[in-house]
Amino acid sequence: MNARSIFVYALLPAVVAFRPLRALPQVAAISPPAPRSTAPSKQQLHVSGRITAVTGEPVVHAQVEVDLGAGPNPVTALEANLKGEFEIDYSLDPALYKGRALSVVAMKDGYAEAFEAADFASVGDNWRVDLVMREEDEKPDQLPLAQLTSNLARRFRVDWSGAPPFDPRSADTLRAALQFLEKGDAAGAAPILTKVVEREASCVECRTLLGLAMLGRGSWSSALEQLTQAATLSGPDKSKPRRGEPFLILGVIENWRKDPTKAADLLLQALNVDPLDPLALQEFGRSQILQHNWTEADKCLTKAIQAGASAEAHLLKARALLSEGNPQQAQAEMNTYLGGRSARDLPLAVRSMWSEMVERLEWESNERPKSVVDQTAAELVRTLPDLKGIEPAASQDQLPDTLRRVGEGVRTFFSQFPNTSSLEQIHEERLQRTGKVAQSLNQTFQYLCFASPERTDLGFAEYRTERSGLLSGPRGLEQGFMLTSGFASASLPFHPVYQPDSAFRYLGRQMVEGRAAFVIAYAQRPEAARLTGAFRVNESSVTTLSQGLAWIDPANYQIIRMRTDLLNPCPKVALQRETTDIRFGKVHFKEISADLWLPLDVTVTVEWRGRILRNRHNYSEF
Repeated sequence: MNARSIFVYALLPAVVAFRPLRALPQVAAISPPAPRSTAPSKQQLHVSGRITAVTGEPVVHAQVEVDLGAGPNPVTALEANLKGEFEIDYSLDPALYKGRALSVVAMKDGYAEAFEAADFASVGDNWRVDLVMREEDEKPDQLPLAQLTSNLARRFRVDWSGAPPFDPRSADTLRAALQFLEKGDAAGAAPILTKVVEREASCVECRTLLGLAMLGRGSWSSALEQLTQAATLSGPDKSKPRRGEPFLILGVIENWRKDPTKAADLLLQALNVDPLDPLALQEFGRSQILQHNWTEADKCLTKAIQAGASAEAHLLKARALLSEGNPQQAQAEMNTYLGGRSARDLPLAVRSMWSEMVERLEWESNERPKSVVDQTAAELVRTLPDLKGIEPAASQDQLPDTLRRVGEGVRTFFSQFPNTSSLEQIHEERLQRTGKVAQSLNQTFQYLCFASPERTDLGFAEYRTERSGLLSGPRGLEQGFMLTSGFASASLPFHPVYQPDSAFRYLGRQMVEGRAAFVIAYAQRPEAARLTGAFRVNESSVTTLSQGLAWIDPANYQIIRMRTDLLNPCPKVALQRETTDIRFGKVHFKEISADLWLPLDVTVTVEWRGRILRNRHNYSEF
C-alpha cells in the first residue's frame, strides 16, 4: 500500500472497498535447513523462498509449484505462509536429474505469475529463491511494463537496421527475439536471448533485452542480475559505445518500487549517455513528481515532449503544473494528452489518474468552504464541540517548532515500527437519523500490521486473520455494515515528507487526560496533496481529502488523539461525512527497546446516501 489511502471503507452492495494500507505479522520465520545425513545413493535438496510484491510486501497464501523436471511426481504444490515464505525437502537420485533444471512458479489472483529456474548442478543441496509478483492492475502513476518493453524493442530494431554491434551470426536470432518482445511474448523471447547471451557474454544490448524478457516472464531476480551486468558492461569504457537503456530500465524499476530517489540517480546515468532520450527524460520527470519536485518535473517533462516522448508525458506534465498551482496550463496539457479521445476510452489505470486530475481542477476552480484551519475560534467551538474549554493561542509563533518536533516523532514511528500482531474487536452499527442503533454486529480478528521491508513506503500492509492464522474476509457487508482499517498510518499528514501538503494552525491548549495538550488543526491542500483516499460507488469513484485536529502531549510531542473529517463532502457519490476519532496509547516493544504510540480506540462515523454507519475498534494484546 502506497501511502495514498489513509482509511479504508467497505460498503455493499453499492460501495466497493478501496485499497487498504499494508503491513506484516509477527510470524515465526522459517528456520534454515537442519543438518541431514546423506546416503551415498541419494542427494538431499532443500528448496525455500519468499514471495513479495514489487514494493517488497509479502504476497501471502500464494500458490507455489516446484517442478523438478523429471521423476514420477515432478511437480509439488505448496502455499506461502503469512510472510510469503515456503520450503520443501527432497531426497533425489543424482543420476535421474543430472544435466536437468528445476523451476518454481508462484500464482495468485490479481498478480502476474512469478517464475525462476536453475540448473541442479548450480544449486547444490540448497536452493533459496526470491520471487517477485507484479500486480496485474498496474498503478496509474507507473510506466506500464508492456509500454517499456515495446518502446525499447522498437528502439533496438531501429538501431540495428544497419550493421549490428555484435557477431553477425547472432543478428538474425536477436531480430527474431525482438519480434517476440514487440508482440508482448516475453516467454518466447527469453530462451532465444539466453542462448545469445551464452555466446555474446559481453553484449550490452543482448543482456538488456534478456533482462526485459525476464521481467515480462516474471523472473525478476534473474532480470535484475542481467540488467545489472548490462549496466556494468556499459560503464565509461571509451573503447566501445555506451548504452543508457540498462540504467533506464533499472530506474523505472526503482520508480515501481517507490524509491524515486534511487530511480533519479539511475535515470541521470541514462541521460548522461543520451541527454535527449525521450523516455529517460519522461521517467526522470516522473521520479521528480514522486518526490514532489514540481518545478524540476515540469522542466524535465517539457524537454521530454520536445524530444518526442509519448503522450503520457503530457499527462505527467499536467500533474506537475496542477501541483505548482497552474490549473489552466494543466488543463491544456490534459487536452493534448486526450487528443480528441473520450476519457472513458482510456485504460483503467490512466482513467484513474485522469479522473483525479479533473477533480483537482474542480477543487481549484470552485469556491472552497472554510476548513478547520480557516475558521475562527468561535466557529470551531460551535462546529466541533470537542474543542470546548480550549485555551486559544495568542499567536502562531509556537507552530513551527511544534510541527518539527511532532514530525520527528512521526518519522521515528515509521522508521522503527516492527511487525505487529494484536487483538482487534470491532463493534459495527447502523444508526437511525435520531442516533438510535437500528442494527449492530460484533467481530473479532487477529490484526497483523507490517512495515515495508525496505522502509521506502511509509504505509503499512495490514491483514485480519482468524485465531487459527487463516486470512479473514469482512462479514456483514451484505447487511449494510462497513469494515474500516488503516488507522496505524493516521499520523502521516504530520510526517516531515508530507507536511508541505497541508496547511497547519496552532489552536491553543486543552486538558486531555490531565495534560494541557497542544491542539493543532490541519487541512490538506488540494493542489499538492499526495495522501488521498478513494470512495467508490458502482462504476463511480471520487478522490477524498481530509482535514482534522491533533492533540499533542507537551512532554514528548507524541500525538495522543486525532480527529479527521472530509475536506469537502462528495455529492457525486452522496458521501456527506466521514469522521474518524483515534485515541493513541503507549505500547512497549522489547525487540526494538522502545515505546511507540499506537491506536487503541477508534470510532469511525460515515454518512452516505442518508445512512449513518458507525464502527468502534479496540486494539489490545500487542
